[in-house]
Amino acid sequence: MAIPGRLGSSRAGGDGVEPAPSPPADWPKQATDQIVKVVDQVRDKTTGPALSAAQWVIYGTVLLILGIPLLILLLLFVMRVQESLLLVIGDTFDIAWLHDPICFVYLFDGAIFFGLGLLLWRKSKAPAA
Repeated sequence: MAIPGRLGSSRAGGDGVEPAPSPPADWPKQATDQIVKVVDQVRDKTTGPALSAAQWVIYGTVLLILGIPLLILLLLFVMRVQESLLLVIGDTFDIAWLHDPICFVYLFDGAIFFGLGLLLWRKSKAPAA
């Protein structure tokens, strides 16, 4: 006979309906683990690339901020070395107009930067292939 309020109330025999299996005792833990797994997958696919891009932007900015002063200091070092070499050449060969050679250093470096600028300007005006 059926007990009111229960599904599958008859045991084996009468109408052939098996009783519903009871859920495992740790089903809340399994459900929570499944939800956490889905949330982690969604987070990895959405915020993972955003965090990676943000790190590249930060590292690039730091390198740019540190790189520009280092390039300026490198240029100053190269110019001082050029001036020292011209002074040594002037003293060695007793060339009077090389006793203050900074104008030649400016002229030489200015010509190099002018040539590079002209080359880049021409490349920017060139039609795309």
